[in-house]
Amino acid sequence: MSKFSKALNDMPLKGSAMPCHPHLLRIANYGCMEGLSDAEMRYKMRQRMLETGRTANRFREVEEAVAHARRTCNPPASHWHGKRYGQQYERPQESCPEQLRSVTISKETFLAIANLGKGITKQDLLEVSNPKPHGNRRDGILFLSTLFANDDILLLGEKFSKELHTRDQWISLLEHTEGSYPFFIINPLSGNMHANSSGKMSNRCDAAVRKFKYALVEFDGDDNDPIFSLDNQLAFFSKIDLPIVALTYSGNKSIHAIVSLGKFIGFLYDWQREVKNNLFGKILRPLGADFSNSNPSRMSRFQGHTRDNGNLQELLYINPTPRHGSIF
Repeated sequence: MSKFSKALNDMPLKGSAMPCHPHLLRIANYGCMEGLSDAEMRYKMRQRMLETGRTANRFREVEEAVAHARRTCNPPASHWHGKRYGQQYERPQESCPEQLRSVTISKETFLAIANLGKGITKQDLLEVSNPKPHGNRRDGILFLSTLFANDDILLLGEKFSKELHTRDQWISLLEHTEGSYPFFIINPLSGNMHANSSGKMSNRCDAAVRKFKYALVEFDGDDNDPIFSLDNQLAFFSKIDLPIVALTYSGNKSIHAIVSLGKFIGFLYDWQREVKNNLFGKILRPLGADFSNSNPSRMSRFQGHTRDNGNLQELLYINPTPRHGSIF
């Protein structure tokens, strides 16, 4: 089986936690390497999208992936020496340029997806957000009431806080006090003590997670690496094929995406296999995402809190029932 055919077969099913965008780019890159025409690639990729449960309104993503692959991965004709037999090509490995020998998901793929969303602004996200953020500390209340059940046990507070309350208790505290909280753990907890990875008892470790509802995706912005600028992060999250339920500006160099896992993850070993190994290990980490966020008890920046630098941890987008595909 050719690499193009194998990548085509590996396209994730609709509703999977695995994003489709990077797979489309990888499939198209392999198609270019193997000498397929744009028409052949588009036909096969569209057919496969329908087989995985997607609809024709997603075909534009195929066009974009093929066009990008053709611009970046089409080698000169002199590099190809294979003969075509049906749909398969044979060529000596040494005849292929070094940069084309291994087409993998990478930071360049991140940039390719970000380029699709170039020009999308915070205001654009606000307009499609449902419900609409307030732009102040009340966004913490909005976030909790929208994405969690009333009896979910949650942790809000400082980085090493251990204080647990139900969602409604936290909302009451936010409504009747002037305080705010810098962090929260992204998933509901059991409220009991469990042994953590080092054997110590904790009420906030991975083993203490009761519901595996969300994953945190973040790219650490770097002044010396313009690939992960805030504008590119915003554009990337607007176009990546992930079920994003919330986007929050950290108040510094990054945007935090909360991704819904639906009902796919029931236990910690499911998380290890599907989220840590597959979603993060095979897709998000190669794109440049922070792999340290690949555990279920991870902390994220909580909305409506003002940091020491004076910046608000700003809720940019929220949608408890994201449609399949990208935000835009």
